[in-house]
Amino acid sequence: MCSQIINSIGLVLDIVGAVILFFFGPPQPSFDKGVGILVEDATRLSDGRTAAEHDQDMDRAKAKYALISRLAVAIIAIGFVLQLVALWL
Repeated sequence: MCSQIINSIGLVLDIVGAVILFFFGPPQPSFDKGVGILVEDATRLSDGRTAAEHDQDMDRAKAKYALISRLAVAIIAIGFVLQLVALWL
């Protein structure tokens, strides 16, 4: 009975990790083409923020997505290990 519970917990962790990874996928390379408009850090954007503030917000969002995607992969790995342990109990 104990191995069935451990296996079930591992399966649930795998599903949770996969769902998180679906929404917060690992960073991918950018294949954007074209040339962007260069602006100074003090340039005001249409939403009232400066270009530097926008860049800081993007850096924070990128770091958040990278952290959550790594967490999701770790959850999937833990789920896999639990299933493997349950197999040998």
